[in-house]
Amino acid sequence: MAKVTVGQREQMRERLSRDFYDSGISIRKQIGNDCLLLDTPDGDVYFFYHTSSMNVDGLKRAERDMMRTRTVSNIFYKDGQTFFVPLTEAQLRRKFGRSLGNLEYQDAKAIVSLREKEKFALAIQVGNRDLAYYQPDTTATGGRLSEGLVLFDMQVPQKNYNHVPENRPGYHHIMEQHGTDFVDFARSANRRRLDGRLVFRPVKNNRYVAILSSIPTINVQTQQVENFLEQTGTTLADWGGNPEDIEPYINPQ
Repeated sequence: MAKVTVGQREQMRERLSRDFYDSGISIRKQIGNDCLLLDTPDGDVYFFYHTSSMNVDGLKRAERDMMRTRTVSNIFYKDGQTFFVPLTEAQLRRKFGRSLGNLEYQDAKAIVSLREKEKFALAIQVGNRDLAYYQPDTTATGGRLSEGLVLFDMQVPQKNYNHVPENRPGYHHIMEQHGTDFVDFARSANRRRLDGRLVFRPVKNNRYVAILSSIPTINVQTQQVENFLEQTGTTLADWGGNPEDIEPYINPQ
């Protein structure tokens, strides 16, 4: 597995710094290699930007200590190897055929294998399934994703065995797992680019945990819609008249 290089980590930090500056958020202090103490309009935030899946225990100790009196937040480097790791084709075929029978194949392809740090971030968010990611630019290497900050709803996939025939050996044992959660996986949905002013949204059930989010800039959204309509030779009426219906096509997963 390729590691995130020092240069890539610095590129992530530079993008975060620019977006924070544009949002009226200042960096008070760098803590170690992967934490920024931020001065936000709503108070200090200890912001962990993860570029390594290692040192999980150290992260847990640090954030739990801080969460007693201070606000923490997390973002992850989205390269498909360190974090936001998709299932391999072999894993996908095996799970799709055995325990994801309730999902369409394309939906099953949206399932990612969670690293321990991602699982920890979701755990301390107490029911809120949003995770923030830094998306490095992939266009220079033939990809289609530009650099930016994105937010995903990391939904919990459930095991489904409705396709298993009752005469199969071990049927009742298999069905005991029907409807239970895949705790090590998540289905990424509702991708949102954080293009507006960045804010930290407190988690409802844990006031010392916040999720990076943004307040959309209407002009940016309007321009994106206009560009999309021009490129596709369509009108807003062709898409039902609602700009929000075009968003998944402008920023596909």
